[in-house]
Amino acid sequence: MDAAVSHIGKADRDDRSRASQLAPAAALGGGGALATGGLVAGGVPGHKVKRESMFERKPTLAGKMRQNLDIGGGAIFGYRSSAHEDFIDRVNRSKAASQAQSTGPGDLKAAARVADADNTIAAEQKVLDQMKRWRKKSHVALGAGSALAAAGGGKIAYDAAKRRREKVGKALSESARRRENALAGGTAVAGTVGTGAALMKPAFDREAKVWADDVKASEAKQKKASPKAYEFEREVRAKGGRMKEPVGLAQDKSVYTDNVKRIFPSGTSPETVAEYSGARARARQGRYFNKVWGQHGKIASGMALGAGALTAAGAAGVVGNRLHDKKKNGRKS
Repeated sequence: MDAAVSHIGKADRDDRSRASQLAPAAALGGGGALATGGLVAGGVPGHKVKRESMFERKPTLAGKMRQNLDIGGGAIFGYRSSAHEDFIDRVNRSKAASQAQSTGPGDLKAAARVADADNTIAAEQKVLDQMKRWRKKSHVALGAGSALAAAGGGKIAYDAAKRRREKVGKALSESARRRENALAGGTAVAGTVGTGAALMKPAFDREAKVWADDVKASEAKQKKASPKAYEFEREVRAKGGRMKEPVGLAQDKSVYTDNVKRIFPSGTSPETVAEYSGARARARQGRYFNKVWGQHGKIASGMALGAGALTAAGAAGVVGNRLHDKKKNGRKS
């Protein structure tokens, strides 16, 4: 009788402590999700994507594999950082060419192109700094998630070995315990993804607002530098003429600089053209980056909602698994 009571007591204590025993599975799942997210976003720490991997097509299968590994090593923020750095180099070369082709201080097209290049570079450097900050945050997530997953996995292995050695009574059957660990780990994965996405949404929105404010300030500088040029450009584009809104940034720049003499009133100084052109380039880049960060925010919002639903379903699964096992084996709640 005493042995039976003792056995039941052990099972009850095991049952009551099950919530704490789920922590290792949650740590393994959540840490794994955090580390994976950090790796996908930031890539391998210290890795820099080569220029030829970004822009040159490899003819052989081995070359394509090396190219994809190089790009994959940088992941999202690493690749984007390298791409922005390369673009800055190309704009600098374009600026040097415009300066070399200038016919003198009165060359309005050269003034426009140089100012456009200077402010494009400034905007690119600003977004490059944003990308680098996010890559550092991703690497922090990679390190923290890896440590958490390792701790959770180690504790699961230790507890399993301990149960085999001691052969104590168990409130849950082994099959139910495995299901519950899997459910807890999956719930932790979804919860980690959802929490991360929910935190990133306002952060991405703040980055987008930085560029929205930048666009407003740049447009104000455009109007101040040359109100007539600003209105003329808007009217021409509204009519859908030759200067209608171009598709890409490079096309926008070429259409604008090729029509400088049409845009500005006769007698406009090169300094005014440069001031207007610089503000215009900054506003153009700002609108593009505002859109990009805004899209990131929408993606994060969708991920948070989806992961939240999966987290709730996983938590319900953990409870349902416990109740099912108790009913099947005749255990009282």
